[in-house]
Amino acid sequence: MLETKFSNYSDNVIGWIEIFDTSISYPIVKTNDNKSYLNKNYLGEYSVSGSIFMDYRNDITDNYIIIYGHNLKNGGMFSDIRNYNDKEYFDNHLKGKLYFRNDEYDINVISYNIVNHHDLIYDVNNYKNNNSVIINHLLNKNLNYEKVMIMSTCSSGGVNERIILLCELKKSS
Repeated sequence: MLETKFSNYSDNVIGWIEIFDTSISYPIVKTNDNKSYLNKNYLGEYSVSGSIFMDYRNDITDNYIIIYGHNLKNGGMFSDIRNYNDKEYFDNHLKGKLYFRNDEYDINVISYNIVNHHDLIYDVNNYKNNNSVIINHLLNKNLNYEKVMIMSTCSSGGVNERIILLCELKKSS
């Protein structure tokens, strides 16, 4: 079943992300930097929209994963993340799926935040295996989740501002 999501895509496609009842349903790519797919589609062709991509410092087995996507004015990619600022929208769009070639995870959106692009959450090397520091930083609560994901996109509030969703990941049974 999972293999059908990945047929006819480039070798850099490592997964698929879907947030139910939103426009977010895209392949996830990964390469050796965080710039290659800013202006390339998942096939490696030039595209203003770019691609949804995993932080190059991450591995799918990490307990802390960052996924990036553009916030397009005309919709698409991660533009729906900006809608999570509305409580009713947030409450009605909490679930999704994250597929890797051999694994499937249920996504549960935990929080919406606006952060600086130099925020502690982007320090993957120090925190990818210690997600409680990140979660506590974002929620100001002492909680612990087995595996978390940050979905990150730009904001209209300034060049250094990012909108993020903190999500819990649970392996699907």
